[in-house]
Amino acid sequence: MADPYWPEIQTILSVGAGCMNGMPLSNDEGVFPIQLDDYDSVVRFGALIATVLNGWERDGNGDWVDPPVPTKAHAMPQGGPLPVDQVDRVVLWVENGMPKDPPAVG
Repeated sequence: MADPYWPEIQTILSVGAGCMNGMPLSNDEGVFPIQLDDYDSVVRFGALIATVLNGWERDGNGDWVDPPVPTKAHAMPQGGPLPVDQVDRVVLWVENGMPKDPPAVG
């Protein structure tokens, strides 16, 4: 499967934008309101976002256990995890440096 880029990540995160947009988050730079539909905002908190989305217990096959069990104090979304494949795409995107667009060809 191709590497993930911002448009795919934006679609995955869009389900949480309604309840998360505007919530203050902090990092080494200070406190900022998160905007899950804004690339720069998501990049600012990319590692944190990947951590909380991946904050659910997995079984030996890498799937979420049923019923979902949080492994982090602030696992998100609060009602239970996103599909494993979507969380894995966000984690890979962060590991790849959070690229906005695929490289130009030619």
